[in-house]
Amino acid sequence: MGVPSSFIKWVIVSHTHADHDAGTFQKLLESEKVELITTRTIMESFVRKYAAVTNFTDAYIKTLFSYRPVLIGRPVRVNGAEFHFHYSLHSIPCVGFTVKLLDKSIYFSGDTFYEPDALKKLQENGVLTPGRFE
Repeated sequence: MGVPSSFIKWVIVSHTHADHDAGTFQKLLESEKVELITTRTIMESFVRKYAAVTNFTDAYIKTLFSYRPVLIGRPVRVNGAEFHFHYSLHSIPCVGFTVKLLDKSIYFSGDTFYEPDALKKLQENGVLTPGRFE
């Protein structure tokens, strides 16, 4: 997109599928430390994944970023904007968010698991409540 890497100070990791986090790891290796914003579960998964891929230690990978934890139900303020995170139904832990700044807002759903037959089975097996299924 032509945005210089040095302009990026914060990165939200929604989940650790490569199409969502590979650029984040590249950013961590190429430039100054950024703040990684996600849940502890997703952050730990990110660290384990890239430790396995690179043979770096977990401890070393954690030195490449600052971590700001996301707690579902508690807003996170970033550069004047307020983020409200939620879990997204996906094959691995995943978050989405609504962000508000002044009188504007946007919604990012996070990745989703949309397999109607499989979702129906999850509801029938009691994994999903009828409301969550809908």
